[in-house]
Amino acid sequence: MRPITEDLRRYLHLHQVNQSMELQVMAMKSAELCCAALGPRKDPMTRVDARLDWCAGHRAEYQHNRAVMRRVERALAAMEDPLERQLLRLRYTDSRCGRRLTWQEVGSLLYGQANVCPSTLFRHHRQALAHLSQTAADREGVAA
Repeated sequence: MRPITEDLRRYLHLHQVNQSMELQVMAMKSAELCCAALGPRKDPMTRVDARLDWCAGHRAEYQHNRAVMRRVERALAAMEDPLERQLLRLRYTDSRCGRRLTWQEVGSLLYGQANVCPSTLFRHHRQALAHLSQTAADREGVAA
């Protein structure tokens, strides 16, 4: 099994991949409705079949991504220190317009001020990653 910190770093990418798949399915469903409105010359079932085939081909990847994301979410929820938990959530699982928050934005949201010393954030970040690894190892029954 991959280390939890590696999955944490991949979380936002996996979320975006799954979101893209969901948008693709919605677009395909929309195309099915448009096709049905065109009249009897077009067979709407061809598009339905295409969507079902596409979904079947991507189901395993979608489910794997969701499983990794749930593992990260459970490990974060199990952390004892709320400050560390929130720091990791802000940095790795929250996004603004599809991009990861900067350290300055994390500091501002976490401490309510924009002038947080970066070394303070980085120190808390290192500690939070270590505690997350330990929490995940304890939950999964693996010695860290």
